[in-house]
Amino acid sequence: MSYLSLNAVDALYSNKTVLKNICLGPLAQGHLHVLLGANAAGKSTLLKRIYGEIQGQGQIFWGQQLLSKIKRDDPLFPRYVPQDTHMASTMTVFEAILVPLKQSGRWQVSKVDIERIEHLLQRLSIEALASRKLQHLSGGQRQLVAIAQALICQPKILLLDEPTSALDLHHQFELLSLLKDIAREQDICILTILHDINLSLNFADTISVLHHGQIYASGLPKQVITRQMLADVYRVQAQIIQNPALPAVVVVEAAL
Repeated sequence: MSYLSLNAVDALYSNKTVLKNICLGPLAQGHLHVLLGANAAGKSTLLKRIYGEIQGQGQIFWGQQLLSKIKRDDPLFPRYVPQDTHMASTMTVFEAILVPLKQSGRWQVSKVDIERIEHLLQRLSIEALASRKLQHLSGGQRQLVAIAQALICQPKILLLDEPTSALDLHHQFELLSLLKDIAREQDICILTILHDINLSLNFADTISVLHHGQIYASGLPKQVITRQMLADVYRVQAQIIQNPALPAVVVVEAAL
């Protein structure tokens, strides 16, 4: 089993240090890892830093390999799905999911590729959209197509920036349940940003919390989600309700 790990990682954004001495991991294959933090904590910057879109000091490893030494067309290189996917195209959904395969040099699409796309559309519950043009999709539908584009490449690392932000509650649960299943079935390390703490408690294998550009805590959900963390990071007084299945966070008061 391989894992994603960060060692003393920094990042600059607009000439400002956004991430400072980030040490994170190992984040194992086959697990859904959630990144939490208040607004402007540096969560999106961290995903972009892992992906190589933003440069900085420090080392990022996949197993024993430096990510900076892995070619972008290698399956070991991360796939990254930003929050805003910018899909204003006359291309159909099915055609859009073919694009990453063609970009990797597979100009001859096989029957197996077609079957994989059809299966992926079904799992994401968007098979009815296969012939619809991207420009006619809702924000949530575009997010699902972007996730399909990433998954069709069979990556080992998948980085998702708020994949549930444009989805209703039902589809949030459906997508996170699916991502957790896919992580295990395909042995993928999935690192996703979420804002909903209760969803994170429901689905995360591990949770890491960013605070002012540094890791505040990282570990198992019940270890990380504490009243002290919620007060320090989110400036709220909250109760953590314990029940036989899963704990739940109820905010009592927000600090002014």
